[in-house]
Amino acid sequence: MKLFWKFTRQYILLYKWWYLLGAITILATQIMVATIIELTKKAINQISAGNADATAIIPYAALIFGIALILLGIRISSRLFFFIPVRMMEYVLRNQYFRQLLTLDRDFFHARETGDLVSRSSNDLQAIRAAYGYGVLQIFYVTIALILGLGAMFQMDRLTTVC
Repeated sequence: MKLFWKFTRQYILLYKWWYLLGAITILATQIMVATIIELTKKAINQISAGNADATAIIPYAALIFGIALILLGIRISSRLFFFIPVRMMEYVLRNQYFRQLLTLDRDFFHARETGDLVSRSSNDLQAIRAAYGYGVLQIFYVTIALILGLGAMFQMDRLTTVC
């Protein structure tokens, strides 16, 4: 476990600005989704109240569509901010692995199958890419969604949120 945290600190800190931008774009995504929900609620309430016809929701629909287009770009950006540093990390790790293999003597390679060495490194690097790319993305996404969701619930009804 100690080795895991050392590795994580080393590479997360190396690409901290990428991850920070990813967290900011996830925050922007969550805020935009909440805004779309709020606009939809207002449009439905206006129609339900009976004081508006179908043309009254056109501004709401146009605004929701515009926000959704911006949301598309921001969501793609958030993925890039998490997946690009993982590709760079994978590149560095592959080079370190190859340099390490070059330092080993012949007996090491005679004792092991070449395909096994390649397979293990490939599978391990794929696992690292999944954990530090998609895994970290989901950790940020869930954390931000939970904080914003609890904040919205608390704003609606404090007693129900606490209980």
